[in-house]
Amino acid sequence: MPSGREVPPPAAKTYRDLVCYEWAKAIARSADMKDNFAFIMDRMRKLKTGQLRMSDIVREDRLMAVEGRKGCAY
Repeated sequence: MPSGREVPPPAAKTYRDLVCYEWAKAIARSADMKDNFAFIMDRMRKLKTGQLRMSDIVREDRLMAVEGRKGCAY
């Protein structure tokens, strides 16, 4: 396997799963939890089931930026 390439978890079986996984990783990075696999998989599950929506994440990030808030919203 080439270095620098990450293999998605077995839970990512479809393209939609993969998109949810990548969004979940982005959430984890912004929450300073990029190495917390359980957190990433929880967010992936919530994205897949609709408990968390990608548009909500973008909206929350925008709101935090406008208000100048620091810290994790997730």
